[in-house]
Amino acid sequence: MRIGVTLEHREALLRNHFPVPEPIDVQAQLDTGAFITHVDANAINPLGIQSHGTTQFYTASTGRTPHEAKEFAVSITLLDGEKELRFWPSVRILETVFTPADTMRAIIGRDLLASCDFNYNGKAGVFTLTV
Repeated sequence: MRIGVTLEHREALLRNHFPVPEPIDVQAQLDTGAFITHVDANAINPLGIQSHGTTQFYTASTGRTPHEAKEFAVSITLLDGEKELRFWPSVRILETVFTPADTMRAIIGRDLLASCDFNYNGKAGVFTLTV
């Protein structure tokens, strides 16, 4: 998955002769239990974008206390290796902090999966994602 500034932000930077931050490629995991896509803070910081506020949400591990995360607007490109499969010009995401041991740096939630066809064949142990 490639994370970049929104298309609108990119166009504004170019129009005003400012440099556009290079997009960041991260490994992502599909999570049908996540209502929104989450991206590691270390992938967001180099983009030089500001948070648009925070969102509170509950998870199985937070119990009755909601977790709070910063919201950002980014562009997302779904990749298969270097091949670009799908581009979202502006997506609201939540900042997450992954541990150094984690290989994944993002969680693709139902917000992006809603525009795809995701099928899981439990008997065969395979899934397909059509974009």
